[in-house]
Amino acid sequence: MNVSMEKGWRTGDFWLKDNTTGKKKKVWEFERDADAEWSPKGDQFYINNCYGSTNAKCLLFSLDALKKPVDLEKMLREMEKKKPGKVPFVDYGHVYIAGVKWVSNDNLHVDATGIDNDNRRDFEFRMNYIWGKGITDIKEIDEASRRPKFVENSALSRCPSYPEDNKFREGCSLECAVGWNVEASSSLPSKEGAYGVHKLDDGDCGTAWITGTQNDGIGAELTYTFPKTKWWNYQSQEVPLRGFYIINGYIKKPELWNEYGRVKRLVLYINDEPVAGIELLDSPDVQSVDCGPFDITSKDTVTLQVSKSYPGSKHRQVAITELVPMGAH
Repeated sequence: MNVSMEKGWRTGDFWLKDNTTGKKKKVWEFERDADAEWSPKGDQFYINNCYGSTNAKCLLFSLDALKKPVDLEKMLREMEKKKPGKVPFVDYGHVYIAGVKWVSNDNLHVDATGIDNDNRRDFEFRMNYIWGKGITDIKEIDEASRRPKFVENSALSRCPSYPEDNKFREGCSLECAVGWNVEASSSLPSKEGAYGVHKLDDGDCGTAWITGTQNDGIGAELTYTFPKTKWWNYQSQEVPLRGFYIINGYIKKPELWNEYGRVKRLVLYINDEPVAGIELLDSPDVQSVDCGPFDITSKDTVTLQVSKSYPGSKHRQVAITELVPMGAH
C-alpha cells in the first residue's frame, strides 16, 4: 500500500493519505500535539501524545488493523493492576511515554516517566514492546544513572513546518514550568534586530535567528539561563530538560532556506560541561531531539554550540527559525 502520513497543526490530528488515489483518512486526534513515526518497513507506526501530562496516550497501529490500535498506556495500567509495584508510575497524576524508538520492525524501545508529587519522587522506566507479544524487559532507571555521560543524539523529523497561518505550535515546552533568557554569541546586524536571538522562540515561522559571522556558523553559541523570577507553577527547585524542538534554517521562503546555511550538529553544555551531541537533519520540517533528562535549577547555564553546518548556497551564516527547550513534565 502506497500511503503517507499527514499531520494537522491546530491539534494533534493525523491522516493517512493514499498516494495513488489522493484520498485521506483521519487516523486519530489529540487535544495537544503528538509525535508519529513509521516502522522500518513502513507497515506499522506509532502516535505518541507525550506532551499531555495526565493522559500519556501512545497508540501503535498496523496498516492491516487501523481500527484496533494497541494502547500502550492502557496496557501498562492493566499490568500494574494485575501486579502492583511492577510499573508504579502509572498510578500518579503526571504520567507520560517520554520517548519511543524503533529497534526493528517489530520491536519498540519505550521510555516512560511518572512523578509522585506527594513523595517528591520521579519514576523512570525503560522497556521494549514486541509487536504481537506485548511489553518485555521492564527496568527502572535509578536516579544516579539518569544523567548520562556524553551521548550522541539524532533529531527526528516530526511534521512539515508550513502551517497555514505561519505560526509554530510546539507541544509541552519547558516554559510550562520555567521561563528563560537566551543570548547569542553573534547575530546578523539588521534594523530593529530582525535576525536577533529573540526570534528563536517567537512562534513565527517567518522569522529566524541568523549568526553574525561569515564562517558557516561554526562555534556560534546560544546560552540559556533560568532566573528565579521566571520559575512559575512548579513545586520543585529542579525541572527536567528533556530536549529541544528545532526548525532548522530560514524557512520563510524556500529560496531563503537554500541561501542560508543550516545547523548539522550541536553540542549541548550544562555549566560548561559537554553532555550531548545533537545531529540535525537538513530539512525544513520541525525536528525534535530527546536528550537527558537533565535536572535544571535557577543556577544552571545551558549552552548549545554549533560544531558542524550544512552550507548555504549564497550566505556563510546559518539560520534557525525556531528552537524551544522541551521538558517540565
